[in-house]
Amino acid sequence: MFYDKIDVLKRGASFRDSEINALNLQIEKLKKEKESNQIKIDNFENASKSLDKLIGSQITDNSRIGLGFTGYNAIAPPPTGLFAPLTIDLSNSSLEEFQHPKFKGYGPKDSKSVCVDTSNEIKKALDAIIFE
Repeated sequence: MFYDKIDVLKRGASFRDSEINALNLQIEKLKKEKESNQIKIDNFENASKSLDKLIGSQITDNSRIGLGFTGYNAIAPPPTGLFAPLTIDLSNSSLEEFQHPKFKGYGPKDSKSVCVDTSNEIKKALDAIIFE
């Protein structure tokens, strides 16, 4: 009778030991899963910070004003007054001194500065090279 009770207690103890071992294996498995998830979370946070820095560097100064960003440097105003003032076109007026010269054509033009004798000397020279 005592032997039967001892056998029942031994079986109960071995059953509990097997349950404890199974639970310990589950705990180890969950710890490994938790560590891998923590590594993924850390990598995600680092990537998120890097992405925030990248986006922050690409935002223009004008759009940063609404976000509380004051700016790196003051921007100089655009240059003004660098061009000559406009002149009034008087060519359409009736005064002759403001009229555009009339078009004479594309033909040969008379030249007052070239000497006629110089061109004749070049024609008379026998050693002059003639290109055709």
